[in-house]
Amino acid sequence: MKIENDGVWMVVDDDKSILLLLDNLLKPFESQRIEYHRSPHAALNAFEACPGKYQFVVMDLEMPGMSGIELCRRFWRLAPALKILLMTGSGIITAGEADEIGFCGLLAKPFRFAAIRNAIVSAGILSVSQKNFAQPMALTTA
Repeated sequence: MKIENDGVWMVVDDDKSILLLLDNLLKPFESQRIEYHRSPHAALNAFEACPGKYQFVVMDLEMPGMSGIELCRRFWRLAPALKILLMTGSGIITAGEADEIGFCGLLAKPFRFAAIRNAIVSAGILSVSQKNFAQPMALTTA
């Protein structure tokens, strides 16, 4: 697998179990630096301190204190080309609506490794051959 840029990935979700799941699902990208944030405010502070270091963000839609959409808009003010993948466990937003807003994809919870891998590949963040991911993973958020 080849990561297209050496920037840091950020994952933002207020649910600790989702962060732990994503940490496990992103293990195949062990050479990639990944920051995890449970608070949208902490994520915003980290991003504002150095927006250029981030290559890719995976973010929950519904978080206390600030929605994923609002947080993404704040990120895009500082880094308009930043690719952000939106996650949601609700049907509040469709993939088409997420695309219209500017997200590089919508990841519906619960999800499997293949879904996040495909979203990262579709976003142009990762270039992989399918044979590198032959082992199916059965982890879900359920």
